[in-house]
Amino acid sequence: MACLASPVRSWPRSGGAPNSRPPGGAKRGWRYSGGLGVAKDEKKAGGWFQVAAAQGHGVAQFNLAIRYASGIGIPKDEATATEWLQKSASQGYPPAQFNLGVMYANGIGGPKDPVRA
Repeated sequence: MACLASPVRSWPRSGGAPNSRPPGGAKRGWRYSGGLGVAKDEKKAGGWFQVAAAQGHGVAQFNLAIRYASGIGIPKDEATATEWLQKSASQGYPPAQFNLGVMYANGIGGPKDPVRA
């Protein structure tokens, strides 16, 4: 697979992050993903990132996309990963923009598209 980033493990504190505060679902997702105060459980983490992503939080959308792209805690689905990256990238989240370009350039989750890459 092409060089895709790892899921974000903490909420970005500086500029470039969509939405100023992490949603509760994203916080729970990070806790389950890292085993922070709870037993590590990637499936539960994916579920909580899904909740936050559906609420429109760009960093959670990015985390969910990377999980779909790599199959971490949820079934691998590159087309769905591309959809979530598009949503996060449209909010101006740079890691999502980069990874979306990688997916377009390599035809991951859809046909190769060097123009969009």
